[in-house]
Order: sequence, then structure tokens, then C-alpha cells
Amino acid sequence: MAVGMGVALLFTACGSLLRPEPAERLFFALEIKDGDRVVARPHLLGKEGKLLSLRLVEPSRPDLPRLSLELVPERQGDGYRVQLKLALPEHDGVRQGELLVGHGEERPLLLTDPVRPLSVRLLLMRVASPEFEAWMRLAQPTLATS
Repeated sequence: MAVGMGVALLFTACGSLLRPEPAERLFFALEIKDGDRVVARPHLLGKEGKLLSLRLVEPSRPDLPRLSLELVPERQGDGYRVQLKLALPEHDGVRQGELLVGHGEERPLLLTDPVRPLSVRLLLMRVASPEFEAWMRLAQPTLATS
């Protein structure tokens, strides 16, 4: 009987090690600037390890994106490594970069260009956190009027 229980506990422990944990839900608040001009301030929800993409278009020209953005957040230690791709029609090609950011931390990323720099400020928070709940309470009046 004791051996059977020990084997059952061993299988339970091994089973929990083999099952991948669900991807953590993450919140991103970004500010994207072309030189000194703010281009967009998107707020996005995504999951770690999953591609998150955004495409802003003019309603009259849906074939011509105003902005294309891709994020891939991956867990790295206590924080996240976020790979970012950004394209604007006024700039040739896609700008790429990556940054390390902790939960509740805001970090800048400069996507260099000899003529016109693009910059991104990125705030990352775990959705299941007291900090995210506090941010939502503070942002609610602003989000309701914008």
C-alpha cells in the first residue's frame, strides 16, 4: 500500500513537471514617437511567448497601414525580453529592436535612423497583479473619455 502511494505521488509530481504552465497574460502600454511627434499610444493585451501584432489604418485607406507593430514577449528570469518590430509608411523598411523589462517597469527603446529616429516607451505588467489592477483603476476615467 505504501509503495503504491509512493508511486502515485511520483507520477503526480512528474506529471506536473511535464505539463507546461499556461502562458502568462501581459499588458503593454506603449508610446510610439517619430522624432518629436507622437504617432500612437496603444494599450495591448497579450501572452508571453506569443506574437502580438497591431495594424493601424485610415478608414478611407485600409490597404495602407499607418503603423504596423509586432511584439514577442518571452520570460527571462524575473522579467521579460520583448522583441519589437515597427513599420511606418514614411520610413523605409521595418525597424527592429529588443529590450529587457521587468513587471511594472517602463523602458525606452530607440530604433535608430540616420535621419529620423523612432522611439518607443513600453510599460509591461502582468495582468494577474495588484499593480495592473491599480493602473486600471487610475486609468479608467482617462480611458472612458478618450
